[in-house]
Amino acid sequence: MSTPVKRVAVVGGSGLTGGEITRALLQSGFEVTVLSRASSSNSKIPDGARSVKTDYSRESLAAAFQGQDAVVSAITTFFVGQQFTIIDAAIEAGVRRFIPSEYGVDTSDPAIAEIAPPAGTKNEIVAYLQSKQATISWSAIIVGAFFDAILEVPGALGLNLAENTMTIFDGGDVEFEATNVDQIGRAVAAVLSPEHFDSTANQYVYVNSFTLTQNQMLHILQDLTGNKLEVKHAKKADMRKDSQEKIKSDPDKGDVWARGSFEGIILIMLNEGGFCEYSNKGRLWNKRLGLPEGNVEATIKAVLSKKE
Repeated sequence: MSTPVKRVAVVGGSGLTGGEITRALLQSGFEVTVLSRASSSNSKIPDGARSVKTDYSRESLAAAFQGQDAVVSAITTFFVGQQFTIIDAAIEAGVRRFIPSEYGVDTSDPAIAEIAPPAGTKNEIVAYLQSKQATISWSAIIVGAFFDAILEVPGALGLNLAENTMTIFDGGDVEFEATNVDQIGRAVAAVLSPEHFDSTANQYVYVNSFTLTQNQMLHILQDLTGNKLEVKHAKKADMRKDSQEKIKSDPDKGDVWARGSFEGIILIMLNEGGFCEYSNKGRLWNKRLGLPEGNVEATIKAVLSKKE
């Protein structure tokens, strides 16, 4: 068994996902350092974590990573390309494990870039890690759709709580994987634990809170809201065509490209192309990592309570 990980640096540890990961690591007894930009004056980090400023140059990052056993990246999806420099700095500093900013749909197939270019960049990041795994190990944690966090984002998973509408795609019976943010934190802590550090090395690690369909979501929402949702119907093929047109029309990757990419991400979260299904293929790590099962109804009820 490898020497246990003690010190973990979290890049993006003041954000939604990074903050939850930081809290889970602290609760599991790790010493956590959160990196924040040198230009930032108000990055709030979870109590108990140490804060280090960096300008995100390789030299600055390598200095920040000195003495760290693992680096966990929680950079937002549209900036994951910055991780090439972060990986190089981690290798220079002698870091043993790198966890890239995945925490979404299954990016192990490079074809995913055809639907959502940012997800394709995540595939390139893992390919780069694979080329460096003689000097640093990695674990790519796949969680499917963010669930409790993304439900509040208008249009995500077809739901718009602000407008009390839900768009059902292709009949609404296609299963997809979904994970609450606290489960992501638990998964990261479990991967870095002495029990699982070796078995998760250089692996895609698949976890979830539950598997569900849009129709199951709709029925729970109707019960909890008293049937106040207006239901619309659409085809994924039409949305995919529209998102592709946006992406291609904006080669400079501006706002239109970003909107098209976001629509592509929504599609793959709803399992377009088979990029969000793995529990029924025997690839789920929940039991091996000791992760609890989630409850869809309780999660939706908690999200709705925030609106009241």
